[in-house]
Parts: sequence; structure tokens; C-alpha cells
Amino acid sequence: MFIVIVGDPGTGKTVSAATFPKPMMFMDWDDGAVSLKYARNKEGQLIIPPEELKQISIIDFKRTHFSPVQAQTILKGKFSLPHTVDAPKMMDTFNNSLNSIREGNYKTLVIDSLTTMFRVWKEAVCYHMNQPLLQIQDYNTLDVMLYGQFIPALRALPVDYVILIDHIAMEVDKVTGLLVEFPVGPSRNTGRQLPKEFDEVWRQMVIGDEKYVWKTKRGNELLQTKTRHHIPDGVEANFNSIKDFLIPVDSEPQTAV
Repeated sequence: MFIVIVGDPGTGKTVSAATFPKPMMFMDWDDGAVSLKYARNKEGQLIIPPEELKQISIIDFKRTHFSPVQAQTILKGKFSLPHTVDAPKMMDTFNNSLNSIREGNYKTLVIDSLTTMFRVWKEAVCYHMNQPLLQIQDYNTLDVMLYGQFIPALRALPVDYVILIDHIAMEVDKVTGLLVEFPVGPSRNTGRQLPKEFDEVWRQMVIGDEKYVWKTKRGNELLQTKTRHHIPDGVEANFNSIKDFLIPVDSEPQTAV
């Protein structure tokens, strides 16, 4: 099942994604996995119990590969941070990690977050092309990476759940003049098209007294949320709240002709 969870920073997306079945591969681009060790509910209980945390394989890309922040000249005499140099290494590690999932026994893959991963993609392209900024044609390259390689590779993985965490971008629609929201993509146009690639598009929100919920149906929200599994709108943002709804899409009963 292919799921994207979008929302503003600090709305609990990382911890909610980690409630899905284990063993889990958690690819952490934002240093957010540290919250899995300390997040507690209103009763003071750990949301991810220690026995479950032990079943989560965390790959921390920033801590493993990110160089100390210092300016250095590397591209055509322009100043660039070491992150640009590290980007190709980070992508190699990411690709190798995806290959290792095929050999493991994981039930869930979480990538947190697409926002940061896409930035590293851009930096890797700049590094390989020996240029300080992306050119117009480079965005076509990113689209090919996303739709022709990345998404098909994730769908082919032998796991029950692929969960991608992302943030929200917004702009005024040129046709209707209305403000629209969409997941962050390598470009704005790509981000607006991204929701159609998923089985489930949920917006995570905090309502009232720290109640974390998933908005699954479009109401007054600007984001194009959707659910193919008829998950109730505003359901509590954890796996136990929705597991009874998540039958495989391909096994849904079909009407006889």
C-alpha cells in the first residue's frame, strides 16, 4: 500500500508513521527519528514502546553523511556548502538501502521526509552537472527520476506499507484564482501532480487538546486528500485506528459482469 502523509512541521507525522507494522525500515532525512524514543501520549506512555523500537531499522542520512558546515569553493568558482558534495554519497546509500529491503523481511518502509530528500536530489544533479544551480532541463530529469524510477521502485518492494512523509506547498491556481495546497515535490508542478500516484493521501493535523488526526477526505481543506479504503475523516493518527480498513486494494471484491 502506497501512502503519503503530509502536514506542517511538528504535527506528529514521524511518530504516527512509526506506528505501522514492524519490522520497519525507517529512512530518516530530517533527524526526526529521535522523536520515536521520547514521544508520549497524554497518559504519559511511550507511543513507540521499546520492544517495537528495537524492530525499527533507522538509517540516519544526515548524521552519517553530512559534513560540518563550512563554505568551500567546488563548482565553477561559486561558494557551495559541503552538503552538495555529500549529496551523491547520500543517494548511493539510499539506493543501496532500498536494495537491502528486497533481501529483508520488512513489513513497512518509511521515508521521512520527501521535502529534504528532493533537496538532496537537486544538489546531486548540480554536483554531477558541475553547475551551481539547476537549469530548466534539469527539472525534466527530476521528473524522470520521480515517476520513471523512484515511484516504480517503491511499488515493487516486497513490503506491505510504503509511507512517505512530506510537507505542504501552496500557490494560487491560475485558472480558478483559489489558493491550493499540495505536497512538496522537486518542483511546484510536480508537487501538484504527486497525489495521484498514491493509494492514500492523508493530511496530519493537531486538533484541540493535542489530538493528532488524519484528514482523509476533502472538505473545507485546500489539500487534495483522498482514501481508497474508505478510512473515516479525522481518524486518530495511528495504525491501530485504521488497520481494519486496510485490505489490499488489489483484493477488493469486484462486481460480476
